[in-house]
Amino acid sequence: MENLQEVIKKQQQGHKNRLQTRYINETLESFEPHEVLELVLSLTLIRKDTKLLAKTLLDNFGGLNSVMNASVAELTSIDGIGPRTATTIKLFKDVSVCLLREKMNKVNVFRSVEAVQNYLVLKYRGVKNEEFRVLYLNSKNILLKDAVISKGISTKTLIDFRLIAQEIINISATGVIVVHNHPSGDSKPSEQDIVTTNSLKSFLKYLNVRLLDHFIVGFDDVFSFAEDGLI
Repeated sequence: MENLQEVIKKQQQGHKNRLQTRYINETLESFEPHEVLELVLSLTLIRKDTKLLAKTLLDNFGGLNSVMNASVAELTSIDGIGPRTATTIKLFKDVSVCLLREKMNKVNVFRSVEAVQNYLVLKYRGVKNEEFRVLYLNSKNILLKDAVISKGISTKTLIDFRLIAQEIINISATGVIVVHNHPSGDSKPSEQDIVTTNSLKSFLKYLNVRLLDHFIVGFDDVFSFAEDGLI
């Protein structure tokens, strides 16, 4: 006769199998957030109850987005989450970012603003420090390179225009889109953001390079200098 522990393990495995079957037949559209997270956790936690752990993660971080954007250190602070499982969780978010970036590499970036903004929101959601990034484009506005210029604390990032100029020369870029995030979540530009943008525009003009836009990324939206008439 089976003992109680064996019965519980069979029930847990049966639940995991049912989730996997649902995913195969329905994709993730009908799944609740904790069920999505259960599937991710089940990849590394083969013999553990992922349902309870998934709900614990959601309760601790406040939602699926916050879980997927948590650092490995933050994830492993939760009992039951080891480095391997934390890395797997992070991998899902980073793969999504890579897929969107690959899509951008094949299109006219400046005519696909929505695709760029979706990429940036996913890239920076949950990032706690400010970062300044440059998208280098050719004459057809096809992405040549996506590179970080500087990283800073949550309130200030220093920008070296010479690094941008050197990269422009190295890859023969003719246009750039600059990006930085506001970890506070508010995408509205500060006075310093406006001053920096105007200075960069003037600097690039001497290089015969177009500043197409400056995006500021908040938690779930993106401010466009071009759309707001500031470039």
